[in-house]
Order: sequence, then C-alpha cells, then structure tokens
Amino acid sequence: MGSHDEKNEAAKAGMTRRQFLQAGAVVGLGAGLAGSGLLAGCGGSGGGSSASPSASGATGAVKPGGIMTLATDQLFPKDNLNTLTNTTDGVDALEGLLREGLVTYDMAFTAQPRLAQSWETNADLTEYTFHLRPNVTWHDGTPFTAKDAEWSLQRILDPKEGSGMNARLLQSFGPNDIKVVDDLTLKLQLKQPDSLLLLALSNQQCYFTKANSTKADFEKGIGTGPFKLKSWNPGQSYEVEKYAGYYVKGEPILDGVRGISIPEASTKLQAVAAGTSDVTQISFDQIPVVKANPKLQITPYEKGITYNVVCDCTVKPFNDNRVRQALKLSLDRTNVIAVAYAGQGFASPDAWVAAGDPFMTPDLIAATKMDRAKATQLMTEAGLPNGVDLELKYPGDPLHANFGLAVVAGLKGSLFRVTGKQIPADTYWDTVWMKDPFCVDDWNRRHPIETMVLNCKTGVPWNESKFSDPKMDALIAKAYTVSGDALKQATSDACLYMSQNSGEVIPAYLNRLWTARVGTKVVPWTFSMMDFRKMGFLA
Repeated sequence: MGSHDEKNEAAKAGMTRRQFLQAGAVVGLGAGLAGSGLLAGCGGSGGGSSASPSASGATGAVKPGGIMTLATDQLFPKDNLNTLTNTTDGVDALEGLLREGLVTYDMAFTAQPRLAQSWETNADLTEYTFHLRPNVTWHDGTPFTAKDAEWSLQRILDPKEGSGMNARLLQSFGPNDIKVVDDLTLKLQLKQPDSLLLLALSNQQCYFTKANSTKADFEKGIGTGPFKLKSWNPGQSYEVEKYAGYYVKGEPILDGVRGISIPEASTKLQAVAAGTSDVTQISFDQIPVVKANPKLQITPYEKGITYNVVCDCTVKPFNDNRVRQALKLSLDRTNVIAVAYAGQGFASPDAWVAAGDPFMTPDLIAATKMDRAKATQLMTEAGLPNGVDLELKYPGDPLHANFGLAVVAGLKGSLFRVTGKQIPADTYWDTVWMKDPFCVDDWNRRHPIETMVLNCKTGVPWNESKFSDPKMDALIAKAYTVSGDALKQATSDACLYMSQNSGEVIPAYLNRLWTARVGTKVVPWTFSMMDFRKMGFLA
C-alpha cells in the first residue's frame, strides 16, 4: 500500500503507479465544490467488519521529539526519489515525509489545503485558481513560488517523464494552460469541466519538486515537507530529520523518522515487539500474535487497499467477456475475505467500490454474489463447457501470496481449474505485472472514477487488463462534467459497467493494518502510508 496502493511495487518498468494505486482514498472536493457527493462509507455491510481487531491506536498527549523507526519490506535497490518514477510503498512513505502538492485530504476524505492555502473555481469547473501559502521554503532555504508549481505540473504533463498521472491531467489541461498570475497565485484553465481535479492533484505523483531540478537533485530529496533528508541508502534504509522551517506550527511532532528494510514478515513484527522498531504493517495471519502481546496495538486504515486479479482482455480465453463474467461469478468472495483477510474486508463487485460506499447500488451488491450455475451457462455459450486450466501468478510477500492462494481456493470446484505460482516479490513487478495474462496486482483506495481513468480507459499506461471499450470511456468522461447527485449516479453507472465487462476481478477492499508498540500514536494515510506530521510517542 498504498495502497496502494496499498503493494510490493518493485521497479515497475520505469514508472510508478503506487501513488495512484495507492492512490488516493476517496477524496472530497473541499472549498468551492460543496455537494459533490464524495463521501467514503466507513461502515461495513455485506462483506466484512469495520471493527478494529485490537486497539485502534494510542490516545493521550503526544510529547515533542523522538525518532520513530518504520520497519518495511518495501525498500528495493532500484528505488529512487524522482517522485514521478519511484516504485515502492517504502519510497512512497519517504516521499510523504519530504514533499507535498497543492492539496491533501483528511480522514473524512475532504480536500484540505497544503501548499495551496485556498482555491476557487468558476461556475462550470473549467478554471481553478490556487492561492499559495506565503513564506514556504524549500529545504535548502529558497522560497517556494508559483513558478515551482508550474514547472512541476509541466513535468508531469511531459510524456517523456513517464508519470502515470500524465494521461489523467492531460485530459483536462496542457502545459500552456498553466498560468502563473504572480508568485503566490496559480491558475489552471481547463479544456473541459473537471469536477474531480482536486482528487488528481492530491495524488503523490503530483508532489512538487523545485523548478529546474536535475536527476541528481531529486536524489537529494529537497521538498517543502515536514522533514528533510539526512541519509538515503536505496534498498536498505533512510533517515529524515525535522525541518525547522516547516510552515505548520507544531508540526512535525517527531524529531525524525528512520525507515529500515526487513523483508521477512515475522522479523518485522519481532523488531516492533522488541522495541528496535516502532511501527510496521502486518499481514492478517499475524493478528492473533499481535493481540496476544500486551505491548502491541493495531491501527487499521479501513478499506485502504484492494488486491485484484488481472485478466488480459486481448488473450484467450479472457478475450471473451462471457469467460471473464463466468470467472467473476465462480469466485467464492466470502471465502477470500475469510481466508486472505481474516474477515477484515468489504466485498467489492469487480469495480473500484466497496460495500458500504455511497456509490453502491442494489445491482452492484448483487454482483458480489457467487452464481456458478450462471457461470456454467456462460462458459457453455463461450464454447468451453469443460472449463479451462489456468496458472495465476502472484508476488511472494505474505499479503499478495495469501490473496493469490485464497483466490485459487475460492475457485475450487468451478470450471476454472487454477493453480498458483509464487514469484519473488523483488522481480515480480518487472517480469510479470503488465506482461502476464493472469496475475495479481493491488490498488489503493480512491474515488472510483479516478481509478477508472487510470485503469479502464483506453490506452492509459496502467490499463493492466488492456480493456478497451468506447462506452466505458464515455461513462468515465461523463463523470467529470457533473457534480453532486449527478456525479454519484454517474459513478455508480461506470462501476456497474466495469463490473460487467472489464478484465479486473476485485473481490474486496481490505483494511491496511499497522502495528506499533503501545504508547505510539499512529495516523494511517493513503499515498504516504502514514501521516508522520501528526505521529509521535505519548508523554
């Protein structure tokens, strides 16, 4: 994750999608866009429990100072600090310590100011004006201005830079549509209405770097964030220290943060239990171990990530939508949630929406139900009455591997005879993802349309199932032109079409679980995994 996307995002062919795969949770539109209908449903229904499996986190006063150590299995030798092309959860956490964008969002999924202290739009949502914070400085002491914001956005829009956000932003504005009004005012003049632009701009790939930075400059980690880089050893560790010039009074609380690589899941947890580390992410099979230790607590980020099965729509047998539908109808999602997620999941109907969300409709809820009789009918119509033999590939880290194994088990007894094949996590994203016709991936939680424009739209870089459908493209496009109840309906319509047609099998959204020692305040987040600005140790 974040998750996400939630993911074991090891070196993905020169571009990162973790920021948007970890993208972003459901984000409200904030000032100037009230009534957009973007609320995240935090209660579970029809597929999981929203209850924390243990203590939900430390309470009480947090004392200033201290250095917090994050144990992670998401640091790899190919990692970089390019922002647009970093590839792992571990680097996402580091980027969130160092850098920021125009906006962020709170845990109620409402857009909040970051480098933009306020913004407004015109009536038809074709012009956004951002008023930047005064007296913000880069870590080298130079002022942050609208020129830096312009340069960073233009870099994202340059296809040669390899940003997965390139296609998303280009649908609304180009390099010449970014206007520097003065040092503290930036205007975006859009080619078409975009009711969801703030969601896109809150993405981690839209974090800013100093104007005219070089590749070598990126590795220095210079940003405007709450911490500045002290040391960086790709694949091994990093350390950041509190930036005294940070513009938010009283933040960060900590003096610094260390990230250390511990690839083995049980060793990570042991490090926290022993006090050599302070926080780590756990897999669901480790919940009983944590609950049995009075020194440990669990803090969940509810519905923070989903693991999914990717079916290449251009390759047999998945080029026939009847086969794709039969596969979805054959999967025992209840079993997947119980086995892979220890009940910490919320059913999803093979679309980027989870049980309890405001975009769920009765038709979508019905799509979460197993119907093997209907699946048999569809396979017979597709000329495959005896079924098919398939090999599902998945990364070897515990979360992905448990999911892969649960999918294999959840299809047992159906016309889909699936065997699993575990691939080392440090090579999987180079050799399997976007290449193999039947494999596992993950996406962090965000507004469904914002995921669809990256995952289901024709020709976009992260369309991993190679799904291409003019109606899907039109449904996505429509959502950007409306707001309020119309946006909610357009989102539900797009989710239903995706559920019935795409090459994505998405059984559930699940809680991302952070474990820390009692007395540690943990604040879960999306792109950056945790909000270290507000974390610390209890007095």
